[in-house]
Amino acid sequence: CSSDLQQLTEKLQSYELIDDAVDGATNANSAEERLQELQSHFLKKMRESESSHQEEIRNFVREIQTARNTFEEQKHALMAALNEEKDTSIKLMEKLQSLEHELNTRDEALNANESSSQSLAMNARLLQIQLEEAT
Repeated sequence: CSSDLQQLTEKLQSYELIDDAVDGATNANSAEERLQELQSHFLKKMRESESSHQEEIRNFVREIQTARNTFEEQKHALMAALNEEKDTSIKLMEKLQSLEHELNTRDEALNANESSSQSLAMNARLLQIQLEEAT
């Protein structure tokens, strides 16, 4: 009877060990599932974060490109304005030179007329003297 009792006790202990092993395996499976869930969640968050960073980088690159385009447009507009000012300055210089030439020509003509007038006045005075002497 005692050997039967001992056998039953051993069997019961072996069943308890088996039950503990099953519980342990179940717990291990649960822990592995939880680990996989956490890994999956982590990978998902990493992809979202990476995607968010990539979007931020794309936005930043777009902002830089927009600023570069604006700068180029303003630079071209400024260059066009400078070229227009340069053309206007050249035209004004040409006009100034033309007016200076015309002024010099008029000055020369005025000097020639003045000389001629003085000459005529002297001739008229000489003729008047000669006329007075003749009469």
